[in-house]
Amino acid sequence: MASNTDNTDNSDLARNLRAARERRGLTLTGLAERSGVAKSTLSGLESAAGNPTVATLWAIANALEVSFGELLGTVGATGFASTTEFEADGVTVRFIEQSESAPRLELYCVELKLGSLQESAPHPKGVRERVTVLGGALLVGPVQSPALVRAGQTHEFAADVPHVYRAVEAQTKAMVLIEYPSGHGLGDQAEIHVPWPTTDKGWDGLRSLVDRLLIEVSNGVGARAIRFFACGPAAQAAVSELCTRLPVLRDPTFCWPLFCFADADQQGPFLVLLPLRFTAADWAAEPVSSCSVTATLRSARTLSCQAQWPGLKLTMAQLTDARAAAAGRSWILGPLAAEVLLQRGALVLPGRLERVAKIVDQVHAGNESTSFSERIDVAGYDAFELIHPAYARQAVAVAEDIQRYAPDLGLNEVIDVGSGPGAPILMLHELLPDLHFVALEPDPMAFICLQRNICGLEAVRAQQTGFLEFDSKDNATPLITSTGASHHFNTAFMLQQAVRLLQPGGLLIVADEFIPEFDSAQARSLALLQHHAAYILWAMAWIEKCQEFTDLGRTGGAYFALRQALALALVDIESGHAVAAINRCREIFAQIKHPGLGQFDGSQIDAYINFFWLELQAMVAGFDYEVERKTHPRRFVELAALAGLELVRKRRIFATSGSDEWGGGTYVFTLRKPMFR
Repeated sequence: MASNTDNTDNSDLARNLRAARERRGLTLTGLAERSGVAKSTLSGLESAAGNPTVATLWAIANALEVSFGELLGTVGATGFASTTEFEADGVTVRFIEQSESAPRLELYCVELKLGSLQESAPHPKGVRERVTVLGGALLVGPVQSPALVRAGQTHEFAADVPHVYRAVEAQTKAMVLIEYPSGHGLGDQAEIHVPWPTTDKGWDGLRSLVDRLLIEVSNGVGARAIRFFACGPAAQAAVSELCTRLPVLRDPTFCWPLFCFADADQQGPFLVLLPLRFTAADWAAEPVSSCSVTATLRSARTLSCQAQWPGLKLTMAQLTDARAAAAGRSWILGPLAAEVLLQRGALVLPGRLERVAKIVDQVHAGNESTSFSERIDVAGYDAFELIHPAYARQAVAVAEDIQRYAPDLGLNEVIDVGSGPGAPILMLHELLPDLHFVALEPDPMAFICLQRNICGLEAVRAQQTGFLEFDSKDNATPLITSTGASHHFNTAFMLQQAVRLLQPGGLLIVADEFIPEFDSAQARSLALLQHHAAYILWAMAWIEKCQEFTDLGRTGGAYFALRQALALALVDIESGHAVAAINRCREIFAQIKHPGLGQFDGSQIDAYINFFWLELQAMVAGFDYEVERKTHPRRFVELAALAGLELVRKRRIFATSGSDEWGGGTYVFTLRKPMFR
């Protein structure tokens, strides 16, 4: 990048830089963190020393939310003016003047030797450049679509994206007019572009920027990315160097509440920081009724607490107990223990998953599909939902609420709505073995899985029927449960049917996923994206701390492609690029869909990749509002009120997005039919 010649007087720059920094109340350290320019470099520039590059000056100007000319110029009758030149790598840039009237304009003269290239980071939003070539030929404009401009021609483009200047036929000279919109400034940048560090000072500046973003994302801002331009090393070599020079990517000392990784795409290397959400479901604090608490329920509550608090250190004895539970045949303790161990650096599969996964191909073969099983791999769901974050925890919450609120309902048979392959019922049966269930499931393939899983179990009676079509006596049922099913059909009608069947004082307990609040189709799609991506990226964040992450097997390419697409889609959302975010997810869905997914080679990583594929299927089906028809928590409570149900308790078991108690995530709602009905 161009730097100023040694005989240039930097006194104007030093004076303007200090004045702009002090007006904002920033220290040198604060400016280093905002700009990515090393504190020592900034100190030198304020002392009129050093040879800053054009990229460095732009980074400082953007961080201070001033124009380039305000850093370099001397105030005159018509605004800022300067004769300062910056030259290096065959590129000479001279700032001429800046107007003070609206819109603010800056004029530069740029000369490039044949073959010379200048890459520029995005300017603040709304900035435009108008380039007039005086001699030679220039390839200029956005990196993805530059234009060839010859002598006498002018080209105008939006400069709030990465853009380039390259002399392609001869030495080239051009006048560049930059137009700033009123009130321009850096604003809230989700994607920051910086030049690749080539010196120790450059790496110091990058570390300052990363340190600030780590704190910002940890404390509540959304996804952030740093993109690098003018990168000398090959993409993968650059990713390796980032991991080596930025210890935070490998720091085992503390647990950052975020997922941070380096990667590269067609635009070059980047670093991404994604917030991880946490919630408290009051496992230990809530007493149950005087009913007897089984040993399984007691163990499940302990494991649920440990999973809810992933930063909690466990003793060797606790870890040993968790390993034993994970390896066992329990439907509830195995998934809970596997989740606890994953958060402590051990990639272990529940024993039940390995058994259930063996029948996936058998279920696929020769069975009728419905709209549900055409969009969602039901047999894969049967096996790999067991490693879904908080999947087992919601069953524990349901069991607790049954014991707390339904001890006197005279329970006989519990109606379970949309039972699917049956894992939640089997979990509840282990927790509360005295319960008997009527399991209702309309989908043929899901019903086959259900029959296999409950074979020989007298406590569960399966019926292949939908809940709305279920014929049962009105006002006679004490308890209805539904796990993961309320969004697969008309939620309002499901709630109204529950009221018809429940006896006065009877309970409906719904455990399901709910997305953040929305008020339009596009907002719903973005909420779905954030919601499903959170489950996948949460699991990835813990997987990448495990030793087993070094061997990704046959589907490693799908893992990294999905990680990149989802992370950048979240950055797109933060940047206001909604359509681009949704398109990324549709594209990765089409890209990684192949016959290998849905098959299981027995490895831990392969199991999680199959789970990720299920989540991606659900996300894309939700975009089309087919099969996956999620609502948000507040709307669900409104629909329950319409049906005539009162809210007894709401618990957010897992948080995916949103900062308040009504955000996206896994919920358990306990609802009661009033006695006077």
